[in-house]
Amino acid sequence: MENHFSYGQKVQSKLGGSLRRILQYVRWLPVRVGRLLQHFVNIRKNRPIVWLTDCMMMILDLLGLAEWYETLADWIKWNTRPLTAEERKIGQAIFGESLDWERVRIDTRSYLGPRQSAICYVSGYTINSWGEMT
Repeated sequence: MENHFSYGQKVQSKLGGSLRRILQYVRWLPVRVGRLLQHFVNIRKNRPIVWLTDCMMMILDLLGLAEWYETLADWIKWNTRPLTAEERKIGQAIFGESLDWERVRIDTRSYLGPRQSAICYVSGYTINSWGEMT
């Protein structure tokens, strides 16, 4: 279901999404720090490349790379929009409250991938498609 938001509503949605990501980053920062510190305690000498790769991923997570990417994509991909009440109800029937539904966005004009391959995919909290989905 296509929603046509005014410019002001889009800006408000993008600002709200950005703020929500910042607050969640701050909320999860102690968990991320703890996970990295625990990783340093459990150094695996028999698999150093795996340990190092995990360490690098945890550092990127600690820096909020996923939140930065999602925020940048939300602002660049101007057509992204929040879920409608009906879409949210469908998602909650499947995933319950395991997702932050205020962060979920839909991009029905995702140019790279969906347009060429007639697929839908999820990146972070964004559902990407080319055209409306049923």
